[in-house]
Amino acid sequence: MRLRLALEYDGTPFQGWAVQPGRPTVEAALREALATTFASYDTLAVAGRTDSGVHALGQVASVDVEGGPPAARAAEALGSQVDLFADFNGLPDKEAATEFYQGAYFTALEPGEILTAISIPAPANGHGYAYEKLKRKIGDYATAAAAVMLTMSGGKVASCAIGLTNLHETPLLAVDAAKAVIGTSLDPATLKKAAAAAEAIMSPAADARGPIEYRKHVGGIMVTRALTRAASRAG
Repeated sequence: MRLRLALEYDGTPFQGWAVQPGRPTVEAALREALATTFASYDTLAVAGRTDSGVHALGQVASVDVEGGPPAARAAEALGSQVDLFADFNGLPDKEAATEFYQGAYFTALEPGEILTAISIPAPANGHGYAYEKLKRKIGDYATAAAAVMLTMSGGKVASCAIGLTNLHETPLLAVDAAKAVIGTSLDPATLKKAAAAAEAIMSPAADARGPIEYRKHVGGIMVTRALTRAASRAG
């Protein structure tokens, strides 16, 4: 799926657009954000480059991502917000991503509205992230998938958000599963508890990817994998 990205940023900390080893650049920051949100992506292209310290308002880029809309919906775990335009002479209505998806292929868009932007808050310094999915083939929708964003302090989880996709007709925010890992070192017992809490809110459909119980079991495994990988990246 190809996405259009509308970028706004304060260029003060950046030394230009293109990736440069050991230097902060806009492209490097954007690639890190994309890696946080999507399982994989390719062909990041930008309409124009920039110099060191230059700000941007409305810079346009595009990127091809794997997994289609369900992968994109995992961004709700990051506290995302969507902008909806109904009046092109006015300001956009803003809505939390958790409220935007109302059912399979149904959203909060009203007649005459279009989605113009998705805003994802900058993650905390030292955060860890992961998106784990089981799929039958490249580009296929997942049997089950989990996205995690967390921070660690003193070897223990300080904050955590867990998003689930392809395990309900809408994305799920696994609040209880995230609470289960706060203050822990993600030991095996905690991981098992978090997986069980996540499975408790899953309601997948039985389809060609497998029966309900199988998909819930796989969903729990994806949660433990995502938590483990996110923790390994934190620091």
